Amino acid sequence: MHTVAVLEALAKSTQEHGITVLGTCQESLLDDAAEHCGELLYFTYPSHTEALNAPTRMFGYDANGERVELTTDTLLAGRAWW
Repeated sequence: MHTVAVLEALAKSTQEHGITVLGTCQESLLDDAAEHCGELLYFTYPSHTEALNAPTRMFGYDANGERVELTTDTLLAGRAWW
């Protein structure tokens, strides 16, 4: 319950003031966070033996789904595919 209240307050503040808030959360909170944000960047730390994170996954959320689709090419430009 507290998590949702904090996320709602952050979302309201960002909209009222026109700012972007960058935050981190545990994987168990991603569903709740997704309901209150426009984009998620998902970083994966494979193991203690790996020097780098796995490629970042991006998820966009918008009431106007076409707007998310319009940014796809820009988000993926120059991205290496393994």
